[in-house]
Amino acid sequence: LVSDDFNLYQRFALAVLAYSMDSEAWYYCGGPGTNFNDTQCYIFSGKQNTTVPYGDTTVWLSSTDECTWFGVTCSSDGIVRGVDLSTNDLIGVLPYELTALRFIQKLHLRHNCIIGTIPPELGQMRHLLSLELHGNGLSGEMPRAIYDLENLQLLNLAEQYGGDRECTKTDGRVVDINYRMGGLGVRYEENVGLTGTLGPEIGEWRSMKGLYLFKNSFEGVIPESIGNLRYLRYLRLNDNYIGGSLPKTITKLKKLRDLQLGDNFLVSSLPSDLGRMTDLRILTLNVRVKTLSFVASFRFCFIVSYK
Repeated sequence: LVSDDFNLYQRFALAVLAYSMDSEAWYYCGGPGTNFNDTQCYIFSGKQNTTVPYGDTTVWLSSTDECTWFGVTCSSDGIVRGVDLSTNDLIGVLPYELTALRFIQKLHLRHNCIIGTIPPELGQMRHLLSLELHGNGLSGEMPRAIYDLENLQLLNLAEQYGGDRECTKTDGRVVDINYRMGGLGVRYEENVGLTGTLGPEIGEWRSMKGLYLFKNSFEGVIPESIGNLRYLRYLRLNDNYIGGSLPKTITKLKKLRDLQLGDNFLVSSLPSDLGRMTDLRILTLNVRVKTLSFVASFRFCFIVSYK
């Protein structure tokens, strides 16, 4: 491989991910097995009561082409377009070197034991369409650089606290996502998930269809620029510390089907056009309503609670 070969950079990025996430502790295909020369990826088959080859995929960090590694998807030209290692006992901190995957479109690492903060460098992955990191133990502020991912259609950073997931590292240490840094640092410092405020830059996500930030510790208000997300179908911001009023611009989201804002600190006179959002199917609120004056013309929509 020469220094300007894209395979070199993407293989490097994947290798750093494996080392950062303790690949030998993964549930599927993270270690080289008993014989390092055996690169075939095996999983347990309950039907056959034995381990069987997992399709054509191979173990991470083996000598095979990285496009054959478990969970990696490449286009016909050999460029990595997706990585999906969901529910695979990944343990560790997200490495900024992932940005070497310059053409990746899908990064799905949900329901693992990923701890620490989100590296701001992820904002350089401009081809990213779908980013799923929910169900981990992330903490700290969501970096502003995430707003630079203007092609995003799905962003799921939800459920960063309150989970019951524990993972065991190769060295035997147990990571509990209920604590900051998985309890490897200050054991009894509770993890409250992602913090900070939602900035007006949220309006730059003009391709967004699904935005899931529930069960974190976001504060502040919902920006007026939320109305720029004209393709948005799912908006779930429940279980945070968001206050202020529900912006009137939210009624510009004509394609919105699911709006969940419960368990926040909203105080609002609900926008009068809210009831004219005819695609809306689910609405959950527990706001302190000043005026309940909207015309309810939407179908199959449920207001769970209001005051």
